[in-house]
Amino acid sequence: MTSWLYIMGRGHSGSTMLDAMLGNAPDVESVGELVAGMGRYDDLCSCGETFNNCHFWKDVRLRYEAAAGVPWGRAVQDFMQQAHLKYFLKTLTAIPSDDWVQRFRKDCEYLAKAIGSTDKNIVVDSSKEVTRALFLLRFIPDTKVIQLVRHPVNVLQSHYSRLKKGGGFKFLRYRFTPKRWYGPFLFLSAIGWLVGNLFAEVVRCHGRKRSLRVRYEDLIAFPERELARIEEFIDVSLEIVKKKVRLKKSFNVGHNIGGNHMRMAGTFRFDPKKAKRKRLPRYYDVMVNIICWPLLWYYGYYGK
Repeated sequence: MTSWLYIMGRGHSGSTMLDAMLGNAPDVESVGELVAGMGRYDDLCSCGETFNNCHFWKDVRLRYEAAAGVPWGRAVQDFMQQAHLKYFLKTLTAIPSDDWVQRFRKDCEYLAKAIGSTDKNIVVDSSKEVTRALFLLRFIPDTKVIQLVRHPVNVLQSHYSRLKKGGGFKFLRYRFTPKRWYGPFLFLSAIGWLVGNLFAEVVRCHGRKRSLRVRYEDLIAFPERELARIEEFIDVSLEIVKKKVRLKKSFNVGHNIGGNHMRMAGTFRFDPKKAKRKRLPRYYDVMVNIICWPLLWYYGYYGK
């Protein structure tokens, strides 16, 4: 039976990289940000074809529709709706016998099987949405969740660089493209990091043994150690992944939808030097440390 490995976290946390790396293991299928990408028919899959024309996703859609007996478009609507933060409380208070829970649980199982087909035991979804993680942990017993945490200073630096290049800022599924006055958006990002990770801690309460916290900085500094932790957690060999890191070999990106631009390169090498960014302006650095200090301490960033 194909099971979910879900990556939960904040944007700009390195989930695209981890997703693609894990997808190089023989038993693992990496798909990127599934929830966001499954309805973007004209966007490119990492194979270079549009989602609508990609042979892999065409087969997934056909298998899903045959098993579920409903069109793919309805699945897109249901998955997008359930993953929204406004449905967190509904998902938290739902019971297994609820009609919508039973229906959506089957949809999740059909989709995992359609993606994994017959030769993949695990499907990695890096959508990061906490509401989807909550549903999977509560109602899909074989699900495992990785909470990927990155220091908010580095997250804000990523946002800051993108804003300066005109790339815009996304918050609660809304996109903003300010030309100047980035401060309010970086303030929102800091608040989002704190609140989002508090929600993630609530999610983990519903499956401590089926969830694992990984700090992005540890993954960059000690990749084989962290991959060994993940390997033990999911009980699937990641020897090929660790070997590629050790020998500095290229990772292949499969049919990933959603996620950042690195997935479109086709291949990439794990390079810790590329993870280093220019420092965030001092006033933003101070702001984010003041706002996020409780969880920064809890996650060990202050030498706990």
